Amino acid sequence: MQKFIYTGVIALLIMGATGFAPSVQAETTTSTNTAMLEQIQALMAKLQELQKQLATIRGEISAVLKENITEGTDGADVKRIQEILATDSTIYPEGKVTGYFGPLTKEAIKRFQVRHELEVTGTIDEATHDLLEEYLSEATGGAIPPGLLRAPGIAKKMEMRFREGCDNSGKGKADFCRKLKIKYEDDELEIEDETEMEDEDEMDDSEDDEDSDEDEMDDSEDDDTDEDEEDDN
Repeated sequence: MQKFIYTGVIALLIMGATGFAPSVQAETTTSTNTAMLEQIQALMAKLQELQKQLATIRGEISAVLKENITEGTDGADVKRIQEILATDSTIYPEGKVTGYFGPLTKEAIKRFQVRHELEVTGTIDEATHDLLEEYLSEATGGAIPPGLLRAPGIAKKMEMRFREGCDNSGKGKADFCRKLKIKYEDDELEIEDETEMEDEDEMDDSEDDEDSDEDEMDDSEDDDTDEDEEDDN
């Protein structure tokens, strides 16, 4: 009888273990799936962040034009130049963005050079190249702003920015640098005068503060003297 009971208990234990096994397995599978899902979501977030960084890097790279872009060449850099020129119909009335440097692009380059008082050649020499790069740096997300060349004050802004790099200029843009130095000499003097006036104002404010502190110290000393007299009385 006792043997029979032992046998029955063992059988029940086996049956219980067998019955709970699918439940335990299901819970384990669910837990594993949840963990995998969290890992996938984390990886997707990381991927999005990397894509943003890549877009930023591409934007920085796109602000640089390759050298030796001549008539008859084609490519992405020619297309970017055409996009800049096409933002002003007086510069590039045809407005064709084909990526091919043909006669229409050459004439547009000439008009661009006339506007900025560059040597009019229709070729992308060093000065023209570097000035176009200044305009290209205005692109956001790789896109040229509509009407860029027509924007109020944009020509002066680009020339002033170009002028900042003239101290390290090469032979090819020395003439243009000299022109810009003369052209914006008055502006530079105005900036220097404004800077000097700001410095003088700061010095005056500092002196006023010092005088105020001295007055406060004198008032404090007077108060101390009055207190001493009262004590003597």
